[in-house]
Amino acid sequence: MTESGRMVRQIGASAVSPCEFLGVVTGSEGLAWTIAGERRNALNKIRNQVAEMGGNAYVLTQTNTVTFGTNTQADGYACPK
Repeated sequence: MTESGRMVRQIGASAVSPCEFLGVVTGSEGLAWTIAGERRNALNKIRNQVAEMGGNAYVLTQTNTVTFGTNTQADGYACPK
């Protein structure tokens, strides 16, 4: 995870009203040793992408874990600090 990605937090859908929607981001991982590791790595990719867009928060909208990996999707936001 990047340094700016570390500053991105997950929020609930009910907390987005003061935030600016930036776009949909996705993260996939299939090479971790465990399913938990795959999920963590996929979420780290989400956080990095949101940071690259200038955001500081995301709402997780989908997580799908199958035999060969984990795919996640989220809405990225820039929220007041």
